[in-house]
Amino acid sequence: MIALLILFVATTAMLIVRITLLRASSAPSILPIGLFVGYLAVATGVVPVLWVIGWAQPWSEIASDPYLAASVTTLALLVTAFGVILACPPGRVSEISLRTPGTKLDVALFGGLAVGVLGYLVLAASAGGPVALLYTLADRRELLAGTGPLRILLIVSAVACIYGALHADKTTRQRMLTWACGLVYAASTLLTGSRFQVIVLAVAVICAHVRVNGWSRRLKAGVLVTVLAVVPLSTIYGLEVRTGLTYGQEVEWSDPATGTVTINSLVGPFVRGGLDTIRTTGVAAAKQEPFALNPELAVGSLANLVPRSVWPAKPEGAATQFSRQYFLSKWVDGTGVPPSIFAEFFHSFGLFGGLAALLLLGILLTRLSFWMMSRPRLYWTMLAPFFAADCIQLAKGGSDGFLRTLVLHIGAVMIMVLIARSAGTTLNVEPGSPATSEQARSGAR
Repeated sequence: MIALLILFVATTAMLIVRITLLRASSAPSILPIGLFVGYLAVATGVVPVLWVIGWAQPWSEIASDPYLAASVTTLALLVTAFGVILACPPGRVSEISLRTPGTKLDVALFGGLAVGVLGYLVLAASAGGPVALLYTLADRRELLAGTGPLRILLIVSAVACIYGALHADKTTRQRMLTWACGLVYAASTLLTGSRFQVIVLAVAVICAHVRVNGWSRRLKAGVLVTVLAVVPLSTIYGLEVRTGLTYGQEVEWSDPATGTVTINSLVGPFVRGGLDTIRTTGVAAAKQEPFALNPELAVGSLANLVPRSVWPAKPEGAATQFSRQYFLSKWVDGTGVPPSIFAEFFHSFGLFGGLAALLLLGILLTRLSFWMMSRPRLYWTMLAPFFAADCIQLAKGGSDGFLRTLVLHIGAVMIMVLIARSAGTTLNVEPGSPATSEQARSGAR
């Protein structure tokens, strides 16, 4: 019953935010703040229900009652949602699409594809050349350490895919080039071992498509198929690729009596790997500090933006520090546990201070979401889908991964904007949008 109550509260919060955003925006767009709160609501509401029905077990790392941890997470969600409601402006976001004359769109897409392929080859060479795919995931990640700035070139192919998706009218060849850009970026998962970059691309493509074409039945069906495909593939990755680490050690494949252990083995890695907001929030809130000031996680997140080749003695990242402090056994086994944004704020500011910070974060992200989606600029139009996807990273893994991926996306978008401008790309702002008058004054830069 407690879990069902938590689910009800989380779902209510998500619906309140959704209704508020719909009232504030008549354009069929996916706002970054909507994805941020939506992910947190799903993570908060679904996990306790999986506990109750026996498809996932409460995490042993939570020293206190896991349902108490879920209750604290729900409170944090409601405070964040309240900040969103306070900050929603009365206007609506701009309906913007891109327009590139003739075959220049083909040239721009091919340019983005070429830069992405170059980035892939450079990273592959850094990891040991063509035989890099034969190495273990841990070995590849060690070889790729310090190559973060080079990944900007690879991400350009993902930006080119979004650039193509933001065009309402495309030829068959242009659609094929758009898909090719996305496939090059998705294929890099085989090299880097990161599942999340594929999720980021999928979310960004959906955001771009909805902004141009709205929610169609075909798109809804595609999203459903994607979700149904991601869950088992993500689970298989957690069980097979990381064999020998925490997930592999806990796998039980059969239960002659009920099959519950088998289900738990399938669902557990997916829940632990993605929807772990309650787990990390629970251990941070268990400190029971009303107010605190622990800046080491924020310092680590900022230091993580500087390549280690430039700053060899830089502090460890927030995810590393959090894992060693709260999940030492997992860190020893080789699996890090990055803090959710709730956990990071509770650790940094205490329980009450963290709730106040989450209220301010809800207000800030809401204002920033509406501002970015209403800017009639080529740069902001192309960055917005990635910022929306990065907000999921912020909710899931705190500021560490969020800042790192956002900086990479900003750099890649800058490169693609130069290519797009050379192709003569302009903005198409729908009449009646608040961006129309500003576009008339300053032009689409």
